[in-house]
Amino acid sequence: MTTLPLTEPVVLEMPSLPRSALDELYHFLQYLQFKYNVDLELPLEALEDEIDSFDADAALQEPGETSLNNLKQELGLE
Repeated sequence: MTTLPLTEPVVLEMPSLPRSALDELYHFLQYLQFKYNVDLELPLEALEDEIDSFDADAALQEPGETSLNNLKQELGLE
């Protein structure tokens, strides 16, 4: 088996993407991590954070949803 040299770490800056594209990119990175046995936890975590933020913003747009701060106040936690 021939071992090829590794590249230097790559840093990418990405434009805004639709939610579905974030999902595809996330799954592609998981595939690469599995196939090549490389540690892609940092980019995967960054995508997870972006997806979570997007989902939270979308949930707040739904009728009847409330912010975390409002919920805390309603429950008397603040």
